[in-house]
Amino acid sequence: MALYNYSRYTVANGYGKEYQFTNEINSTVYGYSSYTQLSNGDFQLNGIASELRASEYGIRYGTSGPRTLVELIANGGLRIVEKVYYAAVVDSQGTYQGNVVAENGTYPTNGKHTDGYWYVRAAAYVPPTSAPTVPSSIAASGSFTPNGDLTLTWGGSTDADSSTIYYLTSYRVFLNGVAQAWSSDTTHGTTVRAFTFKVPAVANITGIEYRIRAFDGSNYSAYRNTPQYPVSTNKAPIITLNTTDNRTLFENDSLSIDGTTTDTDIGNVITVRYSLNGVTDKAIATAISAGVAIPFSKVLQVKNSKLMDGETVLLDNLIEGQANTLRVWATDDKGGVSTEQVRTFFVTPNRPPSLTIDSFTQKVGLIDSDHITITGNVVDPEGGNVVVKYQIGEVNPVQVHDGPGGAFTFNIPLTNLKDGENSIILLATDSLNFTSQKTLKVTKAVNKTELLQSVRRYKALPPKGSAKNVIIWVQRDINLSLNVEASMVMQNEAENFVEMTKTNSAPVTDTIMEDEFTISSDVPKDDIVFQFNITRSSIDSTESIHLISGGFE
Repeated sequence: MALYNYSRYTVANGYGKEYQFTNEINSTVYGYSSYTQLSNGDFQLNGIASELRASEYGIRYGTSGPRTLVELIANGGLRIVEKVYYAAVVDSQGTYQGNVVAENGTYPTNGKHTDGYWYVRAAAYVPPTSAPTVPSSIAASGSFTPNGDLTLTWGGSTDADSSTIYYLTSYRVFLNGVAQAWSSDTTHGTTVRAFTFKVPAVANITGIEYRIRAFDGSNYSAYRNTPQYPVSTNKAPIITLNTTDNRTLFENDSLSIDGTTTDTDIGNVITVRYSLNGVTDKAIATAISAGVAIPFSKVLQVKNSKLMDGETVLLDNLIEGQANTLRVWATDDKGGVSTEQVRTFFVTPNRPPSLTIDSFTQKVGLIDSDHITITGNVVDPEGGNVVVKYQIGEVNPVQVHDGPGGAFTFNIPLTNLKDGENSIILLATDSLNFTSQKTLKVTKAVNKTELLQSVRRYKALPPKGSAKNVIIWVQRDINLSLNVEASMVMQNEAENFVEMTKTNSAPVTDTIMEDEFTISSDVPKDDIVFQFNITRSSIDSTESIHLISGGFE
């Protein structure tokens, strides 16, 4: 059966001597000074019966018969029945005698038991639970100054009943070294065993002590206390940081850490410090406080994907898009610490150039005096200059571009390629020596089929160094087809071939024909090259050119 708590009381009643009363007082009468009307309508006389004399004025209460309560007023020798109440003599709850636990029904719910006590049934009995263990540790850290920010942390507790554990903290201050009363417990959550406090700003404070205990909903553990922490009345420095937040830095950009710090405690030694991503702790400036703002400044720079202080690496392997955290604070030599100023910044490290090579179609019918043309594009993500070179085998690289990003083109003579597969390596290098590389595979296949067509090139050197007008005569076998192109440009300009005009053709012999070709330029040119495009009638013919002559003007 269920167990209940029962409160045990003595049994009380208020009825004493009984008297019969008439309308006049002829003898001494006793009565009670007060009565209580019970919840069931009955009356209970209270106190001890005392004498009521005829010469006295007063009120007394007594019984007249077993069920009548009489109110008596004596005045000048008269006895008057003022009020009459119908009552009965009853037992009632007396004084508390303790608590007992018993099965339901063992004692009355609210009444007298045969053992002579009065019982009242209370709440159901709940067996006691075990108390949680004392928290394993407690410590405070931060600024032990008036209004200083402190963080209180503590170790966990366990509970044999697996109840949810709450933690209650309290503290007391020391004024001029004398401990004061503890503050009231404050309840905190169970998941994070930490709490932030401010040191009370009270006069003459010299120390502070914290304590913690665990509560499982029914029972408390004992307290665990910190030591007494001394509290300094030294005022913490104040710091102002001008560095902007959420800035993105590129290669060679600077991160300026500058601002001011103020300490009103004149004569304190102030040090401004900074950290990066929590892995550095370095000083920026140290000064003696004069009660006014002290400026500080430090400039860091992004170099080769690193954040540098001069030649010292502070952050290595910076990653694009990853947030970095700068913290700046000031301390004094009395233990004062300012509030941290926090800034976030991002770094886009230097990136290698982007190199692309245009596709090109297969070419046939070339001879060793011909060349292949390669085109492409190069871009520096940081917008700087780029050098592009190509290399074939062990031959030294050949530079084909130097300047801002953009398109490039270059020719490779077929004589520079070996028969079979060739690897042409293209290198793009920026101003920080970051390099991109592409490898182009070119196969030179020799076709030994007799050719009907060929190309011959000749470079002309005008006697006077340059010429505007050129005329040439070519003697050829009569069955040999011929057309001539000429490029008239200045030195270092790209060749630009234009077909020469055939102005005349006449036989020299029965088998030889002479052709006349002319070309003109608006201004004299000093780099003149002829290109002869020759076609023979069959693979068995031995037709050829016999003589080339000409003039320059």
